[in-house]
Amino acid sequence: MIEIIEKFGVPLLVGFIGAFFAARLAISKHRYEKVWEKRIDAYTDIINALHEMKRPRDRFYEAEIKGFELSEETREELWDRSRNARRKIEKAIDTSAFLISPTMGVILQEFESSMEKALNEEDDWLELITAEYAAVNKCLNSVKLVASSELKLNS
Repeated sequence: MIEIIEKFGVPLLVGFIGAFFAARLAISKHRYEKVWEKRIDAYTDIINALHEMKRPRDRFYEAEIKGFELSEETREELWDRSRNARRKIEKAIDTSAFLISPTMGVILQEFESSMEKALNEEDDWLELITAEYAAVNKCLNSVKLVASSELKLNS
């Protein structure tokens, strides 16, 4: 009887223990990869939203400098895209604590403050869009740096 246990029992026990730890490792790796994918999606959404906010300011600035008027339809479409992008960024601020780094939450809060400051302090249209463009661009550059570092894309 002891010979049977030694012959079959020990290898079975070792096999079960090995399978248990292999399964735990696989599940852990899968969870890590899923979270990493979600984080990439979150950072990508923020970068895309900032880009969408940058575009109208760029177009308005170009029109102002070159002295041409954008059609009402084009202006409305650009502002709609910008408003939708801003909502995405506000959503990212709300979710930053659980999915993306706290540093990103601070960057996005500073961005919101810069946008509000520009709106409240700038009287001239050209100065307003220039200040907002600078805020968007600064935030975009900061987001790219933090995302690259957080996701370890530089190594």
